[in-house]
Amino acid sequence: MVLNAVRADQLPQIFQGGMGMGISHWHLARRVAEAGQLGVISGTAIDTILIRRLQLGDEGGHMRAALAAFPKQSIADAILQKYYIPEGKEHEDRFRSASLPGLHMPKERQQLIVAANFCEVWLAKQGHNNPIGINLLDKIAAPNLASLFGALLAGIDVVCMGAGNPSWVPKVLRQLVEWQSCEKSIPVNTDSAAEQATQCFDPAELGIKPYALHLPLFIPIISSEIMGKMLIRRTDGAVDGFIVENHRAGGHNAPPRNKHDYQDSDDARLDRIAALGLPFWLAGNYANHEQFTAALEQGAHGVQIGSAFAFCQDSGMEPKLRDQCIDSLLAGEESLNTDFNASPTGYPFKVLNPDPGLIRNNPENTRQCDLGYLRQAYKKDDDSIGYRCPAEAHETFISKGGHDDDCTGKICLCNGLLATCGLAQKRDGVAELPLVTAGTSVKDVKRLAVIHKHYRAADVICDVLGKQTESLIA
Repeated sequence: MVLNAVRADQLPQIFQGGMGMGISHWHLARRVAEAGQLGVISGTAIDTILIRRLQLGDEGGHMRAALAAFPKQSIADAILQKYYIPEGKEHEDRFRSASLPGLHMPKERQQLIVAANFCEVWLAKQGHNNPIGINLLDKIAAPNLASLFGALLAGIDVVCMGAGNPSWVPKVLRQLVEWQSCEKSIPVNTDSAAEQATQCFDPAELGIKPYALHLPLFIPIISSEIMGKMLIRRTDGAVDGFIVENHRAGGHNAPPRNKHDYQDSDDARLDRIAALGLPFWLAGNYANHEQFTAALEQGAHGVQIGSAFAFCQDSGMEPKLRDQCIDSLLAGEESLNTDFNASPTGYPFKVLNPDPGLIRNNPENTRQCDLGYLRQAYKKDDDSIGYRCPAEAHETFISKGGHDDDCTGKICLCNGLLATCGLAQKRDGVAELPLVTAGTSVKDVKRLAVIHKHYRAADVICDVLGKQTESLIA
């Protein structure tokens, strides 16, 4: 094991948010890192993103270049043979999918997850010597062990994780960098309560000759000082810092205390966060110089920025959709709301409606659970493990023992968010419509777009730091 050469207090002041699916891709993370800040890739659904890029012909050859660097070429060759289409699939054809992730996945399925995370991190780290981070969600439990190992193989520097209790991560990281088998618990719902099942991962089963890996920094995403204290006390290993995310951030938010709406009392007590003695970065409406300065004055090491990067030219958002969203922002036609029912996770989820008809917002039209990242494990009558998702077809969810109230208003985030990054599935020739999320800092997206509609990641960084770039003043 080699310790990370960078300490948390030496990390940059700006973290680029790990926005899934495919928005925080390797290109955006690389551009942010080249500008001297922390580029972060999203590991969410990155295996599906890899195989869909390959089926589109891998424009630019980036995926094939990364697979050529993978330390077990037989695994890379098998992925290419199964999914790569040199001329790209026919426009109306469906994407071929991998099997759905679960508690006990076939060896081939684990290999795909490992290789996909390796590829994204490897690409993000090319051409510079600055650190790269990966963002994973504890709620998307099944792929996480394999995802972490794939990222470690490529030399990931920082691991960020939220949407749950990631106290298991440091121990697993130590085991994986030593090429040891590891395990984690995954909740399994029963009629009366939630039990815990064990998922195992053994690097030796990949057949890769071990080489030296370095231990990355672990920076969990929290919303309160209570969660920070708990992680410090209960984590078997080091917590190196915190991203403190409030309810103004895009994507998933921590539930409010009163369960109906957010109040000032839902914001973390920053004096108590500072008292924990670890560096922290503030997230949620910090995409301008004034808020950045205020964060530093409150003891933060820096800020995490999502939405402003999501709508920049370097992000993975589908270009036509990005332009339509920015046009709607400039025209004042957008609406942003926190939907307390949409996400199958049960967490509130921010939805940006740029313009009526641009995105799919009818839950009954999105109940296609054919990717399965947000499925929940449950115990069947015969004590075997099954999977269900509140956003799948209503009758299917109920037939699996799900409750009617749990699926009210739910939307398939997996298919909608993949459409947002230009990888929409086709069904009978009709493409899935995108689902756009953003935080309240869309006002800064609008401000940047007024100055220069096609702004880039470097423009966001310079704007937040109080500098200027040629593109912003062009």
